[in-house]
Amino acid sequence: PDDASLRAWLDELLVGASSNKTTAPNAEFANAQKSERRRRCAAVWRSESLVEARKNVVDEVAANRLVLRPELDVRCDQVLRAHVLGLFASVEGPWMKAALDAALPLRGDGSLKAQLADHLFGDAETAFARDEDNRGKNGKDGGVYGKQLGEELRKRCVAHVFALLHFLDAARLSDALPQHSRLFSASRKVVIEADQGPAPVTSTQQLARAFGRDCLAGEGDILPHLERLGMDLRFVQTPLHDYDWRVRDFGR
Repeated sequence: PDDASLRAWLDELLVGASSNKTTAPNAEFANAQKSERRRRCAAVWRSESLVEARKNVVDEVAANRLVLRPELDVRCDQVLRAHVLGLFASVEGPWMKAALDAALPLRGDGSLKAQLADHLFGDAETAFARDEDNRGKNGKDGGVYGKQLGEELRKRCVAHVFALLHFLDAARLSDALPQHSRLFSASRKVVIEADQGPAPVTSTQQLARAFGRDCLAGEGDILPHLERLGMDLRFVQTPLHDYDWRVRDFGR
């Protein structure tokens, strides 16, 4: 090949496919990149340490040693829902999409926020139980406001929140999305400390602490509890993550 075509090929190989996907090579390369990203994220999700930690958390939740505050109901508590969704809103879109792809491999193409809410709060089950034709099908105390469904969704919410946080932490540490160095948005702000105003999130530990402080019963600093269960959250975002270090033009 001539110098121009060699340079274009190297640029695409090292930097990524062009935003113009109308040509067959660009579309094929973009699809290959997407498949590779999903493979890397799936490998992180299925890694032995994450699988074991998720199992430990589920067991802890089942034993009522890691529970939501008794007054919180994930089906109708709008403050709880807004707070938890606000915490995850601080995560950059590509990373949140990768987390849901890993947790829900068969998910559709709907809104990320709606799919996240369904994953965390069981909106689909609540909608099913609210239907008049399905009321009472969840056994004794069944239905949309039945104790059985409510307790199941409470436990699932806690387990899913920590599973997603652990994945995001591990995936970023392993550089699962090399073209996205920033895990947390610089513009989204969250109340990290109770006595301080909203601030940008810089670590997965901050999100875990905020969720534990505001939503869980009998928890002070949640991090030692999570570490005992195998969830060691270690990623900290620094100003260096704001800089895009990728090679932009290999031919110069």
